[in-house]
Amino acid sequence: MSKTKSFLDQDYERLKSKAKSSGELFVDDKFGADDSSIFRFKNFLGKKVYWKRAREIVQDPKFIVNKIEPNDLDQGKVGDCWMIAAGSCVLNSPELIKRTIPTEQTFDEPDYAGIFHFKFWVNGEWLDVVVDDYLPVDESNKLLFCKNLVETNEMYGPLFEKAYAKLNICYEFLVVGYPHDALVDFTGGVNEVYDLSFSRASAAKEKREF
Repeated sequence: MSKTKSFLDQDYERLKSKAKSSGELFVDDKFGADDSSIFRFKNFLGKKVYWKRAREIVQDPKFIVNKIEPNDLDQGKVGDCWMIAAGSCVLNSPELIKRTIPTEQTFDEPDYAGIFHFKFWVNGEWLDVVVDDYLPVDESNKLLFCKNLVETNEMYGPLFEKAYAKLNICYEFLVVGYPHDALVDFTGGVNEVYDLSFSRASAAKEKREF
C-alpha cells in the first residue's frame, strides 16, 4: 500500500494528540458544522439543519457494533445511492475495509477525542481525510443522511459518508454519481465500463435468428 497523504494538511495523529492534550474535543475548521458543508448552490433539503455530536444523537455511540456488515449503510436524504452501493460492495471484503476504514477507532474513553479518519484513493495517491463527529440532524434529532437502521448507535457509516462529502466539498456534491467512480475512490482500483447494448450476440441467439 502506497504512503498516505493528509488531506488539506490535517494530520490525524497530530490533531488527535492535540485534542487529548487540551482536553477539548476536536472541531474541524476545514469542514464546519454549518450550511456550507451541506450545500454550495441549492439547499436540497429545504429545511434547517442542526449539527450534533454523536453522543448528543444516540446513547452509547459505537464506531462499529460487533462487526462491519455490507447492509450497515442506509441512504438518507441525499441522492448518494451510488456512493452507498459502492460502499456496500467494499464492506464485503475485509481487505478493502482495512484500506479505507481504520477499524480501531472508538467513542470509548480514554481514546475518544472527537476526531475520526478515512482513506480514499484520489489521483494516484491515498488521502487520509479527518472529520469531527458533528453530524447533521433534523429538528427531531434524527440523522439526516447515512445511518444504520438496525444498530442505531453505530456511527462509522455516517462518519464515512461525511468524510467523502468533505473530500467532494459538501454533501450537495454527492447528489448523483456513478458507483464505479466511488469504487475507485474506495479501493484504489481501476474501472472499465461495458455497454451491453453494443455487445456481440451469443452464438445461441444468432442460431435462433437464422
